[in-house]
Amino acid sequence: MPASVGSSFCETEHPEQTEHPEQTEHREQRRRLGKSEDIYQVVVTVPSTEEADRLARLALEARLAACVQVSGPIESAYWWEGVVEEAHEWVCTMKTAAPLLDALTDLLVEAHSYDVPEVVAIRIAGGNHAYLDWVSAETSGHGRQRPH
Repeated sequence: MPASVGSSFCETEHPEQTEHPEQTEHREQRRRLGKSEDIYQVVVTVPSTEEADRLARLALEARLAACVQVSGPIESAYWWEGVVEEAHEWVCTMKTAAPLLDALTDLLVEAHSYDVPEVVAIRIAGGNHAYLDWVSAETSGHGRQRPH
């Protein structure tokens, strides 16, 4: 594990070594923006690519998700009103910060065409810290704005 992320062999074996300024800045940025356990992956299934695109745009424009990937079609089978149904669906995979999870869920449920849409959140246990920091920044309103 790099010294900028956590403890490492170098830090343990050579405590007298000083941290590089970029490592200090990265560690400080991680402290300000959050940790991986503050980030969630939200998965939503929808009946069409048009609905997937619409929900993705709603979540992004509301700054409730940093990014959305749409994949599909997939084959789904599920129980609905006592009968096994089969359908072609698309999957939206979104990344968001913990404080926005309830608002994102509410937005998706309200805007979804299904009576009981699948909206599930999975806590991110780890990953590329720079990417997770980016998700935190984009959903906190501290992301970089594109020039118009």
